[in-house]
Amino acid sequence: MRIHVGSTNPNKVGAVQDVIGTYPSFAGSNIVGVDVDSGVDDQPTSLAETVRGATNRAKAAFEGSELSIGLEAGVMEVPGAGPMNVQVCAIFDGKIVHHGLSSAYVLPANVTALMQEQSKTMGEAVHDLFASDIAQSNKEMGLIGVLSGGRIVRRELCRQAVAVAMIHLVPQP
Repeated sequence: MRIHVGSTNPNKVGAVQDVIGTYPSFAGSNIVGVDVDSGVDDQPTSLAETVRGATNRAKAAFEGSELSIGLEAGVMEVPGAGPMNVQVCAIFDGKIVHHGLSSAYVLPANVTALMQEQSKTMGEAVHDLFASDIAQSNKEMGLIGVLSGGRIVRRELCRQAVAVAMIHLVPQP
């Protein structure tokens, strides 16, 4: 089976490979990252916009595949908690889009302030606030990796979203 991922980001493509590899029915799948536009802002600021970005990525990457997967990170306002980062996965089978979300985490106030006051993306805010070695780690581990001391990383959040979206594509017990 040919599966396209609507991104060439190694965290996203790797997360898809990790999850797809756990399903015997998808053994031998050819997973390819495809550079597509999300059709949303570089930093989605609502759950609706983040879902739209993931869906757009999945649909834009579908041509030439049997299944396509879009992943989009965004910030959503959660009542009583504040701005939280979440990964959204959309899997398109040519007819239906199946969605899944990762765990979410509250963004640090200094990151949120730069994002809101200076219209920066989360990545730009992290780069501006932290030392360059931490900013480099952010590219590999994500902000969650920096904040958790590597206990949970961006790729894991992507895996969670993909695994949840996959539940509708495999036979249920």
